[in-house]
Amino acid sequence: MPLSCRPAIASARFIYGAIGREIARAGHDSVTRRAHTSTARKLVMVVRALPVAFAPVRPVAAGPADALLVELIRAAGLPVEV
Repeated sequence: MPLSCRPAIASARFIYGAIGREIARAGHDSVTRRAHTSTARKLVMVVRALPVAFAPVRPVAAGPADALLVELIRAAGLPVEV
């Protein structure tokens, strides 16, 4: 993931996580009321996300489902990078 994208992606992770917890607190009712976070809370989460965004990236070992996913992608006729 490009370094320039990491702050936005890390911020989105925190913000949408907070919205998801708000939906859970509302009994998973996302239809009759809107779940949101305040601007101030979002700013706090953006600041919290910065160290995460610039932390060293550790390689992740492939798991058993990865081979199946590669097969599905190939079956769909899409290019696969392994």
